[in-house]
This record gives sequence, C-alpha cells and structure tokens, in this order.
Amino acid sequence: MSSSPNPPERRAPRTIDHMIAEFKKQKAEFKINHAPIDPMIEAFCMDLNKSPDIVTMFSCEGHKPVPDDPNNPYLFFNVSQEGMMKLWNFVIPNMLMDASAANLFIHIEVYSDEIGTNGIVFRGYYPPEQWEKGKQAFWHIVSKHMLKFF
Repeated sequence: MSSSPNPPERRAPRTIDHMIAEFKKQKAEFKINHAPIDPMIEAFCMDLNKSPDIVTMFSCEGHKPVPDDPNNPYLFFNVSQEGMMKLWNFVIPNMLMDASAANLFIHIEVYSDEIGTNGIVFRGYYPPEQWEKGKQAFWHIVSKHMLKFF
C-alpha cells in the first residue's frame, strides 16, 4: 500500500467582511491600468469610480463571440460597507427585475482568491445570435442601477 502525499494546505475562505476591509486599499490604489477602457463603457466606469463607495477593477463591454469564447460583458468591482448595503438591498433586486423583463441573465459572483483579488462580478448572458442587443441591454441595466445608487 503506497502512501499518498499530504494534500496542499487550504486557506480559510475569505468573507464579505474581508472584502470590505480590502476595499479601502483598493480604492486608494485605484488607477486605470488597462487602458483604453472599452469605448461603450468608459464614461460609465469613470462616473462609477467617482463614488466613494465603489471601485472598479476589471471590465469588458463584450465582443462578438467566437466558438468556445462568448466574450460576454462583465464588471468586476468592490464596495465599502455602505456600498455593500446599497448593492444587495437596492441595486441587485432592481437590476434583476429589469434583466428578467429584457430576457437577459445576469450572473452575480462574489469572488476572492489567494492573491488578494477580492470583489463582485456581474456577467451578462444572452443568446449568441443576439450578442449586440444583449450586451447593450446588459450595460443599460447595470449602469442605470449602479449610477442611481452609487
């Protein structure tokens, strides 16, 4: 009987509280580091980052899909404690109602990894044959509700 090596040590999962604690550092270190921002969302991203309660980290307006790579639009950001309350109590419920009415699916993911990438991701999903209409609907809905509350 052979012995197997010890499994790698696992870190405890990060919590929402940890993400909020990281927010101040992320906001203080914020800079546009992947310029240029996609033209369709540049003004939105710049306006959103004016809020003291949110910082964007990565985004993509969405691009024409190719096989095995849908290039769906996404927004990756983090928020302060106040921002977390706005997000879950107002932004997400209203945004999802509008998305449902537009036949659009918005995936929401709380993300944290070992190298300190902490945040929340919104991703838009729609039929590939409707990629242009779908990405426009995604950004219309996301920007409408994010800018209303941030």
